[in-house]
Amino acid sequence: MKFVETKVDQLEKLSKNIWIVMCTVMVILSQVGYMMKETGTIKMHFNSVILLKTILVISVSSMTFFFVGYGLGTAADGGIVGDTHFAG
Repeated sequence: MKFVETKVDQLEKLSKNIWIVMCTVMVILSQVGYMMKETGTIKMHFNSVILLKTILVISVSSMTFFFVGYGLGTAADGGIVGDTHFAG
């Protein structure tokens, strides 16, 4: 039997995706805030180290979420964690 997606199902998918995007933006902005706090408390010639660390943290955490986190966070189907949708 072919599954026909209703407007309610489409709205539910859209709201879940909007929530994930909002949480992602908040996490990235918090990382930028931590970077500004750290660069304000150290000597000027160590600022590039803090910037590199922040860029590495954001990139590694984004790749980890892309490959593992999205699959665990969505499509649980009544369970605690999901078991599909890994690696994008």
